Amino acid sequence: MKKFLSAWFLVLMGMGSAVADIRPEKIHVADAKKNLSYIHDGLFVGGDRAIVSPVIRDIRRATNLDFERIVIDFEMNHNGESAKLERPPYYQLAVNSEEKRVIFTVLGKPILGFDVQKLFASFKKSHIVKSVVLLPKVEEDSWTFALELNQTAPVEVFELSEPARVILDIKSKPQRVAVKNVAPAKKKPHGSVAPALAPALAPALEDALKSETAVDPELELQGPPQGDQG
Repeated sequence: MKKFLSAWFLVLMGMGSAVADIRPEKIHVADAKKNLSYIHDGLFVGGDRAIVSPVIRDIRRATNLDFERIVIDFEMNHNGESAKLERPPYYQLAVNSEEKRVIFTVLGKPILGFDVQKLFASFKKSHIVKSVVLLPKVEEDSWTFALELNQTAPVEVFELSEPARVILDIKSKPQRVAVKNVAPAKKKPHGSVAPALAPALAPALEDALKSETAVDPELELQGPPQGDQG
């Protein structure tokens, strides 16, 4: 466990250095709605820096047609009672497609208020997220968790209000659909009568076959006697 945390501490230290040196065009401000702005590498920032001691109420997921959605729910705690937030607290989300990793950091002295076992059970059903890493609070002012992905995938981030939440949409690859081979239709043996042949034509066709003469083409155009058609 200590080796694992030490390795992740080095990852976070490297990430901090990378964020400091990141080019301005790689930094994106999270929008207030979905706009299909997926990125493969870079940093999303958003939220309100003035919010202090927010509660992370839940981290949940859902599978959609062409992406997997991760939702981080926030609220406040006033004298033991939950209260709504207008916006999420300040956060940063780093996307690294080469390492198949997404790292989410919340600032403002966040409080962890979600069910860890429920979270792990939910993400076991994911086809995109391989594992969720919940890091200990090394610093009082922030908390970080990471998503290890099964595949290289672009990510979109935006935030919503009422209730305050941050949305991560991880693009998924289209699923291949297996196509079964269809056996060719069997050829009908020579001289067989088609099932749709009108009953009135069957005797004439049989007589023609017995006499080894060609069938009069006009017989194929004749139908049953006209009258009441049921």
